[in-house]
Amino acid sequence: MKKHNYVSRADALGKLAMAPLAIGALAALRTGAAAANNKSAKSAVKYVDHPVSGKKCDACRFYIAAKHDPMKTRGGCQIVQGSISPNGYCVAWAKK
Repeated sequence: MKKHNYVSRADALGKLAMAPLAIGALAALRTGAAAANNKSAKSAVKYVDHPVSGKKCDACRFYIAAKHDPMKTRGGCQIVQGSISPNGYCVAWAKK
């Protein structure tokens, strides 16, 4: 006896209805991952180029020292966009 492989109309419609949900879920995952990699704007964390209350970026756990800057005048930050002064400060400061 030959077995027929067929999909009923109801099964096909059910699978088609699920496709947009799956695509939406994947898009949400990708958007969430991208958002997790975004850094805050300097204005959002009230960044300034000078120390505040003795706290400065080069003593912060998030500061990234410049590797190829012999004068070490600018670095980066794990959570703030742009170049960062080692003598700067923001409200996200956390002791190393």
